[in-house]
Amino acid sequence: MLLVAVPGDLGNQLEAKLDKPSVVHYICYKKTENFFTLWLNLELLVPYAIDCWIDNIRLIYNSTTHTSDAPPGVYVRVPGFGKTYSLEYLDPSKHSVGDNNRIPLISPLKIRSQQRTAVSTTWLLPYDHSWPKDQVFIKTPTTNYTVKDYEKLYSDIGFRDGWLMRKDTEPLVSDLTAPGVAVHCLYGNGIPTPEAFQYSDMFPDVEPDVVYGDGDGTVNLRSAVQCKRWTGQQKQPVALKELPGNEHVNMLTNITTVDYIKTVLFSP
Repeated sequence: MLLVAVPGDLGNQLEAKLDKPSVVHYICYKKTENFFTLWLNLELLVPYAIDCWIDNIRLIYNSTTHTSDAPPGVYVRVPGFGKTYSLEYLDPSKHSVGDNNRIPLISPLKIRSQQRTAVSTTWLLPYDHSWPKDQVFIKTPTTNYTVKDYEKLYSDIGFRDGWLMRKDTEPLVSDLTAPGVAVHCLYGNGIPTPEAFQYSDMFPDVEPDVVYGDGDGTVNLRSAVQCKRWTGQQKQPVALKELPGNEHVNMLTNITTVDYIKTVLFSP
């Protein structure tokens, strides 16, 4: 059996080596002789140092090539590619699950410029094949935004590259075509999960009020169960396993989850 692990933000490490033409702060390293842990080193998330981290981990979108690259002079690599150790701990200097869960609280507005550059940020926004076309997910004093208003949304927040990145990646899941292999969907529910955001004023430069729905705290239930539509669309089985009360990351250590995966991997 071939096992392919596709980690998310909270499941992989990245290393970087620097030879930059400039830095954003005098305390930032402009050049390093060796690779260092870029994602995730908790010591880089403290005041001032976080400015260096944001400038190193951000991406630059090229609207001509439709690709994103690291900033000039930042060379990024994945340690242990093909092995599992780089998936086991976020911060390699910490060697317990507890330590890796203690990520400092960072203001979303502080890291907004970096988060916007991540292509997956735009790609993971709701799609109209899964969410009601008239459901408002961002409400401001002047405008209501639905899944049909992304181009206007990106224009209004002054980030038109976001719309280009969204168009680049939408075709990957726009049809939700059945994959043609056995599918096992494990999902949590019963945890308040952000579903919409309401701004009283100063949009988008203030923290919004959050409207919660059902899900695992990160993924909305409506999105998590979309694999159900493949039942009957392919000859291979499609199984859904509900994990009530399981949070997005913590469900990975749930004994039910672990036992289920073992059964799938080692069954004849």
